[in-house]
Amino acid sequence: QGEGELVLTGSTTPASTGRRPRTRIPAAVAFALRANCGPRWLSGFLTMFMAFLLRDNPIGDLSPELLLGLVIGAAGLGNTMGIAIGSLLRRLDPTLTVVVALLADAVVTVGAALFYGLPTLVLLGLTAGLAQALAKLSLDSTIQRDVPSRIQASAFARSDTTLQLAWVIGGFVGIVMPLIPQLGLGIAGAVLVAWAVFVLVSRPRRNAPATARG
Repeated sequence: QGEGELVLTGSTTPASTGRRPRTRIPAAVAFALRANCGPRWLSGFLTMFMAFLLRDNPIGDLSPELLLGLVIGAAGLGNTMGIAIGSLLRRLDPTLTVVVALLADAVVTVGAALFYGLPTLVLLGLTAGLAQALAKLSLDSTIQRDVPSRIQASAFARSDTTLQLAWVIGGFVGIVMPLIPQLGLGIAGAVLVAWAVFVLVSRPRRNAPATARG
């Protein structure tokens, strides 16, 4: 950590602890980070759940390796598309983008639980990859816009750590989940819907005072 760099905390008011000055996380950044936890949680969940599910419950006559390859390939394609779209459409509203990404994940996951099959799984993988990429780009854009340059390194580090934790939790849930397609995906969809409601309820007010920049 560089000399004089501030460290972000989760508090809503500036504080100073010990020798390190601390500052609050801007409301827009905290909101974007919370929204990003949904797509990242789903990524971890699908990675682990699908690996076990498709091995024990293949669809039709397709091999588990081919099925898993199709889902992972769709996720990779979605991630690439998200990066490309984010690069081309730099004027996208980051706050709107993270909400749409989270809601898209929730809707498609519920749809995959209700209409389980190869097409819906491929669509789920594509959506998960696309949503995760767009949400992360929007979070990075929000940090660059709202966090003072002298503490952006701490903001990026904190956000990456939080998202890694969300992925690990999602992966753990995917491992312990019973290998019943509709049940597993249904629970995942319910978690995402509940998280989306929480995120929307916690959305910062437009008239909230802006964080000082430096």
